[in-house]
Amino acid sequence: LSVHGPTPVELNPIATKTSNQPRVEALCSDFLSLDPLDPKFSRVKSILLDPSCSGSGLRARQPDGSTGAPLTSGKIAKCDEHSDTASYQDGLLWSEQSEKRLQRLANLQAQLLNHALKFPNVERVVYSTCSLCPKENEQVVSEVLATSRGRFVLEPIWMNNPGLTTQISQFDWKTRGLSEYDCEPCLRTVPEKDLANGFFVACFRRELGVQNRKRTHADRSRASVAAKRACKEVRTNAVWKTLLSKKQKKHKRK
Repeated sequence: LSVHGPTPVELNPIATKTSNQPRVEALCSDFLSLDPLDPKFSRVKSILLDPSCSGSGLRARQPDGSTGAPLTSGKIAKCDEHSDTASYQDGLLWSEQSEKRLQRLANLQAQLLNHALKFPNVERVVYSTCSLCPKENEQVVSEVLATSRGRFVLEPIWMNNPGLTTQISQFDWKTRGLSEYDCEPCLRTVPEKDLANGFFVACFRRELGVQNRKRTHADRSRASVAAKRACKEVRTNAVWKTLLSKKQKKHKRK
């Protein structure tokens, strides 16, 4: 990503391959201090936001009390206070987080995410954490989405969406965001279930043609309806694919 736009070298395909000119600029700064309307950033189209979080999904950070030893109690963290516990309890082995600390983190995460959506030409914003806590994940996403005034919707990640043509869209990841927050388009990983550290990823996609305006009741429910519709389409296609596969197997046996 070049924050300054294409250079003469980048406009020449041959020169691009042979040039040692840096294509990425590292900027050490407070993200919240960046002006989205600054010409240097106003053309940004993609943002990857990986904010500070509790780290509850990282096994290396799972201490047992004050000793810092690996967790042995098997006690489920307070961050696992949601209804869809059956699918996630396996991986939520984490020492109890301070509710105040989690709330401070969630407030910061929402602030950063809201700021990312203010960049005028951004088309997609990917929000990711290494946390298993809904307070830092689905709750943040749901609240920010509700205040986006219909400008952004959740784009399904790795849901084998036939409507997308990219190779990455052909993957079908089973562990989804929590349904009670309408976050099925989001992706989760749970240590014991997915044999990986715990992570959460959401992709916000700008809705073209939707301008900033006073939020209405329709706007507040727009993102939720779009997410449910996308998931329904994916599930319907998955059902038909399964039925077709069974029919083909049955035909082969005959």
